[in-house]
Amino acid sequence: RFPAKPSSLLPSSRHPSHPHPPRRLLSSPILLHPPRRHPPHAPARPPRRRAAAAAAMSGWDEGAVFYSDQAQFPQGDPAAADITRHSALRKFKEFLRGFTSPTGDFPYRESLVHNRDHVTVAIEDLDAFDAELADRIRKAPADYLPLFETAGSEVLASLRSKVAGETGEMEEPVTGDVQIFLSSKENCVSMRSIGADYMSKLVKIAGIAIAASRVKAKATHVTLLCKNCRSVRTVPCRPGLGGAIVPRSCDHVPQPGEEPCPLDPWIAVPDKSKYVDLQTLKLQENPEDVPTGELPRNVLLSVDRHLVQTIVPGTRLTVIGIYSVFQASGTNNQKGAVGVKQPYIRIVGLEQSRDDNTNGPSHFTLDEEMEFKEFAQRPDAYAKICSMIGPSIYGHGDVKKAIACLLFGGSKKVFDIISL
Repeated sequence: RFPAKPSSLLPSSRHPSHPHPPRRLLSSPILLHPPRRHPPHAPARPPRRRAAAAAAMSGWDEGAVFYSDQAQFPQGDPAAADITRHSALRKFKEFLRGFTSPTGDFPYRESLVHNRDHVTVAIEDLDAFDAELADRIRKAPADYLPLFETAGSEVLASLRSKVAGETGEMEEPVTGDVQIFLSSKENCVSMRSIGADYMSKLVKIAGIAIAASRVKAKATHVTLLCKNCRSVRTVPCRPGLGGAIVPRSCDHVPQPGEEPCPLDPWIAVPDKSKYVDLQTLKLQENPEDVPTGELPRNVLLSVDRHLVQTIVPGTRLTVIGIYSVFQASGTNNQKGAVGVKQPYIRIVGLEQSRDDNTNGPSHFTLDEEMEFKEFAQRPDAYAKICSMIGPSIYGHGDVKKAIACLLFGGSKKVFDIISL
């Protein structure tokens, strides 16, 4: 405590030398604190904004499931993914340009020069050139096959010579897209053994084509137009039977006084979109592959571009494709099954089977034809053929001779002017 001072010593406002008003002395010290201020990085929210934020966050504890489509964002390290894609593109170009066969020629480079639309690549050749690259094609064909086709287009452009343009100057030739067909000598997989383990991987199956649809136009890039601000955006489509991911909102930033774009403002512009031909096939199991007492199974196939209208129903096929899924049209029984998808195979290579058990025309080599002619000139050819029929059955020589005549003889049957 400070001792009290006499009133005569206190300054007075009446004294001419002290114009200021008298000060009040307190008996206890005063602790002065600076005014409380908010940090610059966290400005204070107005009461209305705090109430709006609280109302927006109030619905997160209701038990609903929220998700975002990650298909349009790359997974993992973006820099490592770019390096991998760049190195894969470089290796694909080296393979198409420099792969040599045992005879010393360049099969794929010559195939690109003579046929500029597509080229058939054997996976065994790619495996001999780079085993890691072939393994990536087998495990992730949807990611590396477009790189392979891009490499084919670039190699074709480098092989073609420059042409004279409208101004007389030499310009680079315009090349279209190159489609890559894959072929393999691996064993076929049974339709009954294909499951979730084969999803998004290469599979090889054999069967009979039992149905073929009409050719349709499949969009590869869809051009979208905003109804409000008239901005244009191009969205890529998934290959095969997949669709496009259309954004829910527009990226346009409204100006002061301009009405913002509503939710789902996009409409498709068919005239400015890009399309390819698409056809669906239905492949059924071979009769010899169906277990006893069971019905044959079938699988849906999709072919595009240069594979369209190459197969008719009734043809035996051996196909290589990517096992994929798509969202089928919803029915009353499947409205609640959101996660259930319809499987199909996107074909990247096919060939007609020429097995011994097929009903198609047979193809013999020159050596086999020479052997047939030598056997036909033998004097005991008839007796030799009869002895080869049912050798485990003793006797019945006349029956075996009749069967031999039925195998190699006969006459054309004509009934009522109808050829059978």
